[in-house]
Amino acid sequence: YDEYNSDSSDYVTGNEATLDSKGQFSLDIPLKALKTKYSTDDEDIETAKLYNLSVEASVYDVDGKSVTKTTSIPYFPSNHLVGVKCDDRYKSLDKPFEFEILTVNKNGKLEPGKDVKVYVIYNDWVSVLSKGIGKFFFRENQVKKKIVETKKLTTANSAIKFNYKASDPGSYSILVINKD
Repeated sequence: YDEYNSDSSDYVTGNEATLDSKGQFSLDIPLKALKTKYSTDDEDIETAKLYNLSVEASVYDVDGKSVTKTTSIPYFPSNHLVGVKCDDRYKSLDKPFEFEILTVNKNGKLEPGKDVKVYVIYNDWVSVLSKGIGKFFFRENQVKKKIVETKKLTTANSAIKFNYKASDPGSYSILVINKD
């Protein structure tokens, strides 16, 4: 979870067409549109999140009457999912954050032996003074994300441990990417 990176719903694709002779219609969903970039000062990290795709179809008869049906389709961008658990949200500088990381399949069954890459990201808040209308100025707060540590790990038959001791006070995020 990264409180400085917003998630929202979005329109992915749509089409209008005539049903085939069997009363069916196929729709291709562009999966590349479901990938996002997690931008830091150091690099753009490609991520693909879980989505619950809502698909809605309306069918019109010869009299113009419509029937609309909506269904949800879960989208898994990978054959396995990464789970991360942190021992605490806040720590003093002299104590490390302790994480447990594991991988599971779509059914929640443990999947050991998967390669993951861990990014520890420092969220540095910067206040920028900008000229407004006339003689007025305003301040805009911006977050700059800096990668402070990366580590490649391989998951095991139980959660693996990863520790990070912050060198500076402030806000940090952790991003774990699987290689699948």
